Amino acid sequence: MKKRKHDTAQLDLFAWAATRPTAKIISAIPGLAKRMWRERHMQQPNNTPHIVPMLRRA
Repeated sequence: MKKRKHDTAQLDLFAWAATRPTAKIISAIPGLAKRMWRERHMQQPNNTPHIVPMLRRA
């Protein structure tokens, strides 16, 4: 049985994941969570909590 040489690009999952569009969403989650927590814990009658929809970029 011959040993097959692994493709290094295939093995580097983190580099691959960083290029995926999902990576941009995941990196935005901590900021979103922080803002949601802030809005939930500061009752402001003039500033109702809302979620700004993420604009899709090409």
